[in-house]
Amino acid sequence: MLTSTLRLPRRLARLLSFGPRERARLCSALSDLTLSLFLLFAFGRAEAQAQAQTQAQSAFEQTGVRQLTENSPGSPAGTAFSAQPADLLLAPESSSPLASSQESAPETVREKQPVESELIIEGEGSFGHFHIFADSWWSELYTGGIEYDRHSWNYFLKSQMDWVAEVLPVTILRQPSDTDVFGDALSSARYINPGVGIFPIGLRMKWRYDKGWQPYIISKGGMLFFAHKALSKDAARENFSLQIGLGMQRRLTRRVDMRAGFEYFHFSDAFVVPSNPGLDSMAYDGGIVYHLGK
Repeated sequence: MLTSTLRLPRRLARLLSFGPRERARLCSALSDLTLSLFLLFAFGRAEAQAQAQTQAQSAFEQTGVRQLTENSPGSPAGTAFSAQPADLLLAPESSSPLASSQESAPETVREKQPVESELIIEGEGSFGHFHIFADSWWSELYTGGIEYDRHSWNYFLKSQMDWVAEVLPVTILRQPSDTDVFGDALSSARYINPGVGIFPIGLRMKWRYDKGWQPYIISKGGMLFFAHKALSKDAARENFSLQIGLGMQRRLTRRVDMRAGFEYFHFSDAFVVPSNPGLDSMAYDGGIVYHLGK
């Protein structure tokens, strides 16, 4: 009995002594057990979170149903709620930052107003002469072209201030064939001297601009270019020019007007060459006006 009792620890020690295979199997079993315990713990935690979320959602739904029941039309709170207009309920509160930002936000998109402007197809011709800045009496000037008027400067003396530009593709000067250095005619023969004109600088003052009858004063400055020497065989082809006139414009339709007036028309070469006869003409003018900016 004593001998068998003494042999028991040896047998246990022999059983607990593992070789390489037994150790590998033991390690594999322990790892499988650890992985199984980890998966069980993870699945249990996920199930608990899902259950908690479901409970919270059901509690929220129950709270909403209770509030709707309290605000029903039969209850006092529901009566006060239903008495408010729908647009007031849907509109954001005035005290909220969104509402204040919407109220204070300026309008960024604005329609650009067209500028008042006119296009005039006009013609003019001389019927007499002055003696102001020139000495020639023997020539007549006829022109035809396009004038552009644009309301560029506010108002002055109750008149609308417009910038004026003019192009004269038709410029006809009927002048003596034979002249002296001063432009005096030495014979009765005449010939046509064609040319063109450009007047980039001008000003028009128009009163009663929103009425049917519209009086105006106009002035234009530019140059005339002729195919031959103008007014004298010793003068120049290029001449400086000035127009000053007054007239009346009559409204016909919403876009179309008619105008007629009287002008003082001067041109000379300003002594670019020694001979400078010049011409001061009394001229009539008229045209059809088309409104662009309305």
